Amino acid sequence: MGDSDKCGFCGRVESTAHALFQCPWAKAMWKEAGLWFIIKIYFSCPDFRDVLIWMTQNLMAQAVVGFIFCLLWTIWGKRNSRIHGGLPKGAGSLLEVAMGLISKEAEGLVTLE
Repeated sequence: MGDSDKCGFCGRVESTAHALFQCPWAKAMWKEAGLWFIIKIYFSCPDFRDVLIWMTQNLMAQAVVGFIFCLLWTIWGKRNSRIHGGLPKGAGSLLEVAMGLISKEAEGLVTLE
């Protein structure tokens, strides 16, 4: 994770699951994006891989799945910025970054692999 086992946002013990789903800051991002149901799914099967499998098998709209992956990428990137000296932007700005990623991916300008 980082040099410390503490979350850079809330100070709790950090793991990948905490950073992406459990941290109050990450939860706010999911809620702001209108995707709170992903948090509910995570807590019903708290294995990150199982959540990703569920999403790809059950969400019909590829745009929704793409946006979810972009939001995961954005949350992780802002977490890294926070840990390594940068400060995160507010929820609205994070959603703008995720939306920008999904737009660029749709246009073939970036790939999220």
